[in-house]
Amino acid sequence: MEQAPVPAQGEEEQEPAGQPSLPERLGQRPCTAPHSGPLPETISAVKGAAVFVLFGNGGCTGTRISEDLFLSAAHCADKIEGDKSRGRYLIEVKGKMLPVELAEMGDYDEPAGKMQDWMLFRSKTPSKLEGMPIAQFPTSDEMSKLLSNQAQTLGDCGAAVWGIGFPSKGYRQHPRPPIPGSKTLFLSRGMLLSHDVFKLLNVLAEERGVVYDHHYSPPLPEPDVDLDAGWAKLAEARVCYEAYEKIGAKLLFHSTDFAGGQSGGGLFSEETGHILGIYPRGYGPVSPNHAYPGPGWTYRIDNICAESKVLSDHDGCARLMGESDGQSLLRQVARANDGW
Repeated sequence: MEQAPVPAQGEEEQEPAGQPSLPERLGQRPCTAPHSGPLPETISAVKGAAVFVLFGNGGCTGTRISEDLFLSAAHCADKIEGDKSRGRYLIEVKGKMLPVELAEMGDYDEPAGKMQDWMLFRSKTPSKLEGMPIAQFPTSDEMSKLLSNQAQTLGDCGAAVWGIGFPSKGYRQHPRPPIPGSKTLFLSRGMLLSHDVFKLLNVLAEERGVVYDHHYSPPLPEPDVDLDAGWAKLAEARVCYEAYEKIGAKLLFHSTDFAGGQSGGGLFSEETGHILGIYPRGYGPVSPNHAYPGPGWTYRIDNICAESKVLSDHDGCARLMGESDGQSLLRQVARANDGW
């Protein structure tokens, strides 16, 4: 993992016929060493797109995704319902707080099971964003490739990803240093996980009180747990997770570190630097050691493209959702002629 500026309920799934057994799927083989040295160029180039977002008396993370739009999480604003400053949002850019206005919010109401946990802000002062990076979206082919490169076993390697945000101070499992907090940009490297590995790591964390995340001590254990029974025991902690399942949300499971305040922050591909999703409500079923939450998920960027009206004319969404170059060109011409 890295940190900056100092590198710091329904029925359970049934196994498909003809597929390897659970022990075979959760066997072990070596994974790569943790990242060390300078940040990858792809991540270094995009980290400046992250902003600290002030929601009333609370803070979260946002990411610039166009000349004037920023993406964050709806639950950040939802949690300050009734605050006298509700509706007043600011972002911090180069040490200055700049005003933004709400452009759109996903259909988010957790008690009602509505889990479109994203929101868009529009800058009121776009001229003051000059030189600030804009996060790019993956293509549909890139997303498909990433989804085929998830860790399928406990010791397997998935595609490398980075979480970028502004979390509050937190303590992480040894030997990681603490999360710095105080609005310090924090970057954490992890990998994409299959659903089975995500579930297994949470069950192991609950039963043994230790997070196993491929990169750090203690050594990976033999997967000698009853996954289905262990997962069933986490029913109370899985309420938020299952709310996403019920609406059919597409989630990305991964092993990056996270702490409060990083909600709404982006998950990025190490290979391309493209944003793959954001940290939503409820990071993971298990939170050992009071701060390091273990394997979690992000709300995929293609969910947001499909649900947003404002992003219907966003070129990145068009490419991600499979629009051809010809269609994109025609749409841009129509917009230029005020026909969009």
